[in-house]
Amino acid sequence: MSIVEIKSLPVQLNDLLKVFPANAGSEEQTAVNHIDLEIKAGELVTLLGPSGCGKTTTLRMLAGFEQPTDGAIVIGNENVTNLPANKRDTGMVFQSYALFPHLTVYENIAYGLKIKGLKRNEVNKKVKSVIELMQLDELIDRQPSHLSGGQQQRVAVARAVVTEPKVLLFDEPLSNLDAKLRVYMREELRKIQQNLNITSLYVTHDQTEAMAISDKVVIMNNGNIEQVGTPTEIYKKPISQFVANFMGKANFLKATVKSIDNGIITLDFEGYTMHVDNKDDHNFKRDNIVHCMARPEFWYVNENGRYQGKVLKAIYFGSFVEYEIQIGQQRITFEDYNHISNGVYKQDDQITLDIRKDTIGILPYDKNYDENNNER
Repeated sequence: MSIVEIKSLPVQLNDLLKVFPANAGSEEQTAVNHIDLEIKAGELVTLLGPSGCGKTTTLRMLAGFEQPTDGAIVIGNENVTNLPANKRDTGMVFQSYALFPHLTVYENIAYGLKIKGLKRNEVNKKVKSVIELMQLDELIDRQPSHLSGGQQQRVAVARAVVTEPKVLLFDEPLSNLDAKLRVYMREELRKIQQNLNITSLYVTHDQTEAMAISDKVVIMNNGNIEQVGTPTEIYKKPISQFVANFMGKANFLKATVKSIDNGIITLDFEGYTMHVDNKDDHNFKRDNIVHCMARPEFWYVNENGRYQGKVLKAIYFGSFVEYEIQIGQQRITFEDYNHISNGVYKQDDQITLDIRKDTIGILPYDKNYDENNNER
């Protein structure tokens, strides 16, 4: 049994505001704009968004590295807003690993325990326990320069959890790794987090990483929270064009509401009738122009399908073929993962498609997206 004992606690960010004051050559900047967020005990929540959206500032405020302009940070039942970083019992895994280059793996992991004043035998027990947990047994005498990127990452996590923090914080921990190692390490980090059952906040700008590792995803934009939900909810049912685009490729189809009856919204899309379940209780009315959000993989080839299109471009990726299809005056992107059976269409070929109505999301119409996504 591991002697590293993590007490899982919930986290609440209440009306959190961070304003960086103006200085020479720059204006006052609101980095985080009155956000509210609840992280349940043992949950891994990912902050996802573009550079400058406020995700790293939010993480740093929770860690105690930045002081909020207003609002409160609560861990368990304790308001830690005004506590210094070393009094919050949080562990941080940095993007750069931040390992001491002159210390061995063992010494790096033991460092935090020694700072806390633990006795040598207690330090030794805890370090050995976490080294076994992280499978670092054969590396304890090596210095960071003699470790691979994945090994350094495991040491950084070990150093963070050995002090038994209440909350574990990840600041884009995989961004320095190559693509294959990133996939492996995100699975390892998730496994470790679940084994320890430690409440975690994870910052990334990679939507694939966020979907693979998270219990809950928080989409941020310009200091605000756009949407909070499970990876499935955010991917299939985004509440805005920004969220839809940030979580992957999306088609925004300009359509007109023809009727709303018995929970079904009937739309006109380029002369075709489209039926969509009104599960989200939209308040659209007849003749409203809307955007239908349809991911490229939600379409499928069907000889008896409703939508006749022309292939403008076809790109073969091995596991799928990506098409650009003209339907009426609009263009869509379609990804065919069944191309072995369907064959590969060529430029100027006619193609007949269909889409499952339960995969279509309806959003308020935003003409700014038409120029880049639909009408060309």
